[in-house]
Amino acid sequence: MENRGDTLYKNLVLSLNPTQTRRGWFPYAILLGTLLLTGLFSYYAAIASRTKDSLRFQNEAERTKSDIQNRLNTYVALLHGTSGLFATNQQITKQEFQSYIERLKLRETYPGIQGIGFSTRIISEDTQSLVAYMRNQGISNFTIHPSTARNEYHSIIYLEPLDKRNKAAIGYDMFTEPTRRAAMERARDTGLPAASGKVTLVQEIEQHKQAGFLIYLPIYSKDSAKKTVAERRNGLIGFVYTPFRADDLLAGIFKNQQNPLINVDIYDNQKINSQSLLHSSSTSNYWKNYWKDYSSHKPKFTTTRNLNIAGRTWTIVFSSRHELEKDSAGEFVPYMILGGVILSFILFGMTRSQVLTFDAMQKSNQRLGFLYEMSSDLLVQEQPKEFISSIFNQLAEQLQLEIYFNYLFDSSNQRLRLHAYAGISEDLAQEIELLELGFALCGTVAQQNKPIIVEKIQESNDPKASLVRNLGITAYACYPLLSSGKLIGTLAFATRSQTCLNSNELALLQVVADLVATALERNSLITQLQQQTEELRQANRIKDEFLATLSHELRTPLNAILGWIQLLQSRSFDENKKARALETIDRNSKLLGQLVEDILDVSRIISGKFRLNVEEVNLHSIVESSVDTIKPAADAKQIQITTQLNPQALVWGDANRLQQVIWNLLSNAIKFTPKDGQVKISLEQTSSQVKIQITDTGQGIEIEFLPYVFDSFRQADGSTTRSVGGLGLGLAIVRHIVELHGGTVRATSSGEGKGATFTVELPVLAITKKQTSISPKIITRNTVSAECQGILNGLKIILVEDENDARELIATVLEEAGANVIPVANVAQALDTFQHNKPDILVSDIGMPQEDGYMLIRKVRALSSEQGGKTPALALTAFAGEEGKNQAINAGFQAHITKPVEATELVRRIANLVKSRK
Repeated sequence: MENRGDTLYKNLVLSLNPTQTRRGWFPYAILLGTLLLTGLFSYYAAIASRTKDSLRFQNEAERTKSDIQNRLNTYVALLHGTSGLFATNQQITKQEFQSYIERLKLRETYPGIQGIGFSTRIISEDTQSLVAYMRNQGISNFTIHPSTARNEYHSIIYLEPLDKRNKAAIGYDMFTEPTRRAAMERARDTGLPAASGKVTLVQEIEQHKQAGFLIYLPIYSKDSAKKTVAERRNGLIGFVYTPFRADDLLAGIFKNQQNPLINVDIYDNQKINSQSLLHSSSTSNYWKNYWKDYSSHKPKFTTTRNLNIAGRTWTIVFSSRHELEKDSAGEFVPYMILGGVILSFILFGMTRSQVLTFDAMQKSNQRLGFLYEMSSDLLVQEQPKEFISSIFNQLAEQLQLEIYFNYLFDSSNQRLRLHAYAGISEDLAQEIELLELGFALCGTVAQQNKPIIVEKIQESNDPKASLVRNLGITAYACYPLLSSGKLIGTLAFATRSQTCLNSNELALLQVVADLVATALERNSLITQLQQQTEELRQANRIKDEFLATLSHELRTPLNAILGWIQLLQSRSFDENKKARALETIDRNSKLLGQLVEDILDVSRIISGKFRLNVEEVNLHSIVESSVDTIKPAADAKQIQITTQLNPQALVWGDANRLQQVIWNLLSNAIKFTPKDGQVKISLEQTSSQVKIQITDTGQGIEIEFLPYVFDSFRQADGSTTRSVGGLGLGLAIVRHIVELHGGTVRATSSGEGKGATFTVELPVLAITKKQTSISPKIITRNTVSAECQGILNGLKIILVEDENDARELIATVLEEAGANVIPVANVAQALDTFQHNKPDILVSDIGMPQEDGYMLIRKVRALSSEQGGKTPALALTAFAGEEGKNQAINAGFQAHITKPVEATELVRRIANLVKSRK
């Protein structure tokens, strides 16, 4: 019978070595043959298409060149005709010239021409006569420009049609500009038409300027001989000429071409550069308005032609446009290739589909079987380290793996700790036991939460791969172990016998990593549940101990109070006995009050409602006051208290709460120190901290309990035989108060019977102010002192309290202080009393049935001043805390005091309230 390990191994072998079909080469032969045929046919089709396209391009270039040549020859003929006009009559007027040009209908018949003009040759002495003549002709602002002095002038006097652009040229002496002058001199000396080089026409008066050129034809006087250059120069009377804007000229020539097949770039001479470019149909704004812009298109064909224009050579570069190439038969060659390739792969797919389908199904079934067995093993495996080792042993032989590392992430110190491994020595395992995030390959995987696959490691220079490279590893795969996106650790596999891992092997390793992550997560959840169960069991034990302690601590003072009260009610005692009984009742009442205060403080801490009244505090006076308060208890046990206090220790804090801290620590020191012991308290200040240290010679603290000494409800001795009482809350409250002040508190002890030291450190006051003497409110209970007797003489006080005993007690206290008290039990009686006896002070309980103290004060404040609406009011309530105080003040009370009532404090608060209202 096969065991589980044998089954896993067999499934693994099958999943990594699928059976291959013997005729697997046949589909590849079909694919190769069909691809070769497709390539052959496509090659011949492309050659034939390119030859045809080249012939179309050459024909189009020749036709375009001919069109340009013919059009410019026509314009030269127009100049010859115009020169004939001047040959018959050399005194042509502006109106006659204008009439002649209008009959030619230049713009309609010869599109692209800017106009025909005439420039006259005069000497410097005749310039004023010319200006006068032209102004008489109707050009009132005629001037010759540029205005610099020269011997000979060639000013434009006629230029038709005389539109806005041409008007800008009237009066301009073209002979002053070198390019124009060269053409004019060539025409003058030869008697033939002469074209200028590339210029910017005077007519370019707008922001966008086109390149231009001019063609000149000389006009000579009738009676002059024109055989020699000198005779021609002497007989010259002027030039007829035509200016051209190059883009407009070519637009006129090609205006009937809606879909041109070639681009035309014209250069002024045989140099092809940007300085000599006259026109480019591929960049001209004109053509972009009419033809689709294929400026990014790379032409398939280009050719160059030279053109003679009135004695000047132009170079024309022709290039094919997209329109020519898209109509080419070559456009279908890619589709032919694509169709052949698709058909080849269809045939290949048809022959391979059954083999691939069979192989895929076989590998899928085998992989599922392997994963099923691994998942089943995961459910029964309790130790994740053994589970990882078992899987690695199954993978090692087949995948030729020799090493694996499993690190777990320690969130407390943000490091990886080695959990399981194989293939390395124990010494090396100790060296790499801890790994920082981002260090080496495993640390990088943990930092990025992404797998890292490294092949041919021995050839790698990556410094993070140095560790595995030194181990002789050649191929490495490391995966993050994740649970709901949270990092658990990393798992790495390595081999020394192969340089790479194939895709099937990597896919399997990824699945293994996922299963290991699941196993680790499962183990972690089980461990957490066990820890939580133990914590709950411990919490229940502590709760039971606390409830037992609380019951004991409450019943003990209650027993003394109730016992003495029953004795005083049932028997008659002498004055000494009565005084002792009252002292016992008072002491145990204070103890009960302190227990209640501690429980309320813990409740405020848990609910987040513990608040501080921060002010500048001198700790020297607080420590002294606390020592004075605790001294009677110390004297009773003959315990010596020594102090060493810095008089200038200032902090920001709550004086009452800081006194509570010191009193609690001193009280504990006295409580746990035996008779004739010593307690030392010191107060020191450094540059940044104030340190309070209380040391006793008492019973000390066990080393094992020190970490829990400041925990709530924790006591070193919670048994029924303990020697001292308490709820175990005082030190927890101390720690919270100190931390709220930004400080720290710690306890040290050498062990049981060796005393203890408690150290409190608080930040010093940031800004030193003038030292003030603060009178802390010490936590003591006093009866009505002699100094308070009669302090409330003559005051009429309405006392509202629903509890009879409490109402009688408070009324007695106030009457002893000299007040005239009107006690009532509810809100209705209080309001009725206001109508007949307007009081000086209102003292009211808050928590009462039907209507509470808040309702009462609102109704009182709604009364007029004559009815007592502004009577000072004191809230008397068992609702302790800052929130209860604020609620009372906001409701309309001027002061707030918490039950149980201290007689002296109550009387003083009422007296202060009266003084503040005067």
